[in-house]
Amino acid sequence: MLTPEKDNSLSLIEAARRADASEEAVRGWCLRLGIGDLIDGRWRVDADKLQAVIEARRVMGRAAA
Repeated sequence: MLTPEKDNSLSLIEAARRADASEEAVRGWCLRLGIGDLIDGRWRVDADKLQAVIEARRVMGRAAA
């Protein structure tokens, strides 16, 4: 879970832009891969975990995640 001490989180919109993916895709990654948390009704995506997904998609092909 994301904590205030280590808040390197992104909004869903920021994460989608960074990943060159739709918000729905990033939301799905949050649910399936655990890269984000729903906090006060808004998704916060861990930037480091998102980067790992981006790298995996690059290496394995965009449909990997």
